[in-house]
Formats: sequence, C-alpha cells, structure tokens
Amino acid sequence: MSQQPPGAFIVGTGRCGSTLLSNILRQHPKVLSLSEFFMPIASRAFVGGMITGEAFWKRLSRPQLSAQRAINPKRCPEEFLYPLHRSTRFNETNLPPILYVTLPHLTDSPDALYDELAAILRRRNSARLGAHYRFLFEWLCRRFRKRIWVERSGGSIVMLPAMLRTFPDARIVHCHRDGRDVSISIGRHAPMRLFAANWHRCRRLGLDLLRPPLRVGDSRIVAVLEPLMAPLVNLDRQLDKELPLDVIGAFWSELIGLAGETLEAVPHGKKLAVRYEALIADPEAELTRLAAFLDLGSVDADWLATASAMIRRGRSNWQSLPPAQQIALQRSCQSGLRALNYLS
Repeated sequence: MSQQPPGAFIVGTGRCGSTLLSNILRQHPKVLSLSEFFMPIASRAFVGGMITGEAFWKRLSRPQLSAQRAINPKRCPEEFLYPLHRSTRFNETNLPPILYVTLPHLTDSPDALYDELAAILRRRNSARLGAHYRFLFEWLCRRFRKRIWVERSGGSIVMLPAMLRTFPDARIVHCHRDGRDVSISIGRHAPMRLFAANWHRCRRLGLDLLRPPLRVGDSRIVAVLEPLMAPLVNLDRQLDKELPLDVIGAFWSELIGLAGETLEAVPHGKKLAVRYEALIADPEAELTRLAAFLDLGSVDADWLATASAMIRRGRSNWQSLPPAQQIALQRSCQSGLRALNYLS
C-alpha cells in the first residue's frame, strides 16, 4: 500500500450533497468509500497521541450516549445503514459506532467484517492515533482490493484542521451547496440541527465550538465533558427542538469561513471544490473532474453511467420561503454565499 495514493477526504457543512458523492464513489471499482467513519466518534476523533490497539478499537466500537440518540434509524433514516431489525446481536443501546454506517456501506456482512477488524486492531502495539487510522484504511483497501480510500463524514469541515495534521498528504474535496438550501435541510436534520443549536448557545456565552480550545474533533475538553453531560440533559428533547433558519444560516457561514481559512494553506493540486448545483446540472463533467483529481485513471464508462443515474435534485428550495424569511436567511448566509460566489 505504500505506493498507493494516500487517500482523500470529502468535507462539507452537512446537508450539502456529500452523502451523494460518497454513494457515487462506492460504485467505483478502484475506490474504498468510507462513509461516516469519523462522525459517530466526532468529539474524540482526533484526541490523543500514543494509544494501544485495544484503546483504538474501543474508540471505534464502544457506544456513546450522544451518538446513540442522534444517529439511529429514527433520526437519520437515509444515512443509518446497519440492519438493526434483523440483528440478534446488537440493538440501539450496544451497537458499535463503526457499524452505524461505515461497515454496512462496505459490505452486506458487516458483523463478520467487524469481528475481523477487532481481531486485527486489538493486537496492534501502541502507536500514534494517525498511524492506527492509516493502518486501518490501508488494510481495508487491501481487503476489498481498492486503490484509494475516500472518507466522508457529514459536517466534517469542523474537523478539517485535525484531518490535515493527521493526514498531511491527503487530498481534500470540498463539497458545497447554496447555504440557503443547506440551512433548510439542516433544519430538518436532527443531528446537524443540534450541532448548530449547541454552537449558537456557546457563542452567546463567548465560546466557539468551531475553534480551539473547544473545536469538536480535537478538543480534549469536549471529549471529556460530552460523556459526562449527555446523561444529564434530555437529548431527545434537544434533538426535536426547532431552530430559526437565520441561526442555522449564521452557523453555515461560520463553517464556510473555517473551510476557507483552512483550505487556503492546502496546495492547489491537493484540493478540489465540487459545487452541488454543478453536479446536478452536469454530472458527467463534474464526476470526470473528480475522477481525474483522485487519479483514478481513464474514466470508467459503466461507473459514470451508474453514477449519473443516481443523481436527483435535492428538495430544499429557499425561494419557496415567505419573503421575510428569505431576507433574514440571506442576510445570515451573506458571508458564506459571497465566499463561494453564490451572489452575483
């Protein structure tokens, strides 16, 4: 695997079309598509230095209350893939995070792959967290005879600085979409809506979940506090609570600002922007561009045809909102829209 490309990340704000890209790449014969690998362990995804193989496996397999409440068939019916209704081994309270989406996305026998990984990873000696991740991703590439791994987690822009530190040679695909439509979609998606709500609450206290020392993904403070706080709050009530669209729009703009700051330091040849609207309008051109960026060789015609047939326009439409809401939403999204050239 040392001669293979180091891999790539698809990053986005959530609800921007990145799941579609992940599903499309899953169909490519050379790509190991890792879907939602980091999101179920988001608060501790990049926290820690040297850890044992046993500790690494616990991070991937030990359930956390907040993830259980947020990522399940009720909250994420489109993303959640593990067949809980058929399982005699796992239920919603003991299902390992790596089985929520990642392993069922790779195989129809996720339990068998889970056991295979447990045996291998638990035997590993102490190593830096990034080395464990790279070993796992490369092992999966060999296991499924793929050339390159591409990880995608919803809302992963917040983890982009930590990703780049851990995988300095990785390629970055920034998937983005009109923030006004994204905001509507986040408003309908409980886990992302809760993230936006928590960001808003903390911001009013002068704290920021998108930047150190509380940045989700590599903050030791958040990693320690989350499991302590989760049992003390009514997570279901928080997940069901609505949030004004202009608050979500401001959250989206902050994420886009963070992406711009972080990607500015990435060499031009290692980053690619994919606009959701362009993908919908001309899938063949955008997917050809993506395949070239990932160095997949000549375009696979069968893959291109299959992928193009998967594409459907999203249902969010900010222009269907009442005029007053349109104005408020556009105002809150202004800086992000301008950064991504959505405003003429």
